[in-house]
Amino acid sequence: MEVKDRALTLADVEGTIAKTRNREIQEVFFTAPKVDAADADKIDSRLNTAFAAGQSFYIFDFLDLARAVLALGGSAMRRLFLQKVGEHLDAWNTQPSHRHAWKCLLESL
Repeated sequence: MEVKDRALTLADVEGTIAKTRNREIQEVFFTAPKVDAADADKIDSRLNTAFAAGQSFYIFDFLDLARAVLALGGSAMRRLFLQKVGEHLDAWNTQPSHRHAWKCLLESL
């Protein structure tokens, strides 16, 4: 899964195709609030080509995807999700501003 907090671009797609192909990853999820309008047709065409070569790519708005997955997973899944996000923020040495935003979000629950 590749998460973007901005519009998905053709450059993002090309980079991810190369990375995932080298690692033999066949299923890839992009989550982005939108697709860059100038790149939309090129992205569709490129993903169709990748599909023909054996890779499947899916583009979702993260909030829409998270609502569905977390609702289906129940309260245990929601707790695990919150725990794992915190662990990954620690493991990836995330910028302090993002860690602070996560802290504020958790405190607001």
